Amino acid sequence: MKLFRALVYSNLHIALIAFVLSLETNVLFNVENLWTAPAFLFFTTLLIYNLGYYNAIFSSENSYRQQARWLKKHQIYWALSILTGFTGAAILFFTFGRKAQLLFLVLGVITFIYIRHEIVILRLKISIRSIPFIKVFVVAFIWSAVTIFPQLIDINNWTNNYNWQWLALERFFYILAITLMFDIRDLHHDPKKLHTFPQRIGIGATKWLSVVFLFISLISLFNLNISSTRLVRVLLVYLISLFMIYYSEPDKDDIYYTGWFDGIIGLHALAIIGLSLWP
Repeated sequence: MKLFRALVYSNLHIALIAFVLSLETNVLFNVENLWTAPAFLFFTTLLIYNLGYYNAIFSSENSYRQQARWLKKHQIYWALSILTGFTGAAILFFTFGRKAQLLFLVLGVITFIYIRHEIVILRLKISIRSIPFIKVFVVAFIWSAVTIFPQLIDINNWTNNYNWQWLALERFFYILAITLMFDIRDLHHDPKKLHTFPQRIGIGATKWLSVVFLFISLISLFNLNISSTRLVRVLLVYLISLFMIYYSEPDKDDIYYTGWFDGIIGLHALAIIGLSLWP
């Protein structure tokens, strides 16, 4: 368990999840450069998620988050992971076409504004998180877009494959359902100005909303052109997700969310990939 916590708190866990989600897209669409986009997302996720803890690490106060305290204790790893993430992402960035590079830059700007909470441009304060209920939708959108479109956008006539629309819907609503649970985790710590769903409608109603999003994702799943074997495996992951949503509470250990809830997204991708990579 100690090793698992280190894997999660170091952000290697979430970087690997980004890797397998992107790999899932490549497997479904038979993308020729199978490992390029997943590797790029591994490095960028490692970079961005560690940068997100900049304030917590250099603040004189201890954060309520266990992960922030772990990274503060292991600052050398934190710095090396940022350097590694930046180097890997910078090298792989130039292997993509211009359309994909532009998409990465746009999503990167949105992500930067999001993790900085608030930035000032020409004396104008910009804060995505201050928009009521928007936080979970931004997270789901960025994760869905960045793990689906960069490897497809430079392929000719890829839009003729209607499967990508169902994949985008399935992934967006699945991640949205999971992300809502993180607002439950942070219920007693998020400032009221964030206007999260648990703050406004309560924990019980937020769980039901998550189930609704999961159901919409399930409808999209049935419209994906996947084998019955893959479908059964993913349905089992959906069932596990339902149980985890049911047992979500603000007083749960942080690893329940950063470890197991994030992990269920990766398990969803692995259920699709299956043995596809074996010779």
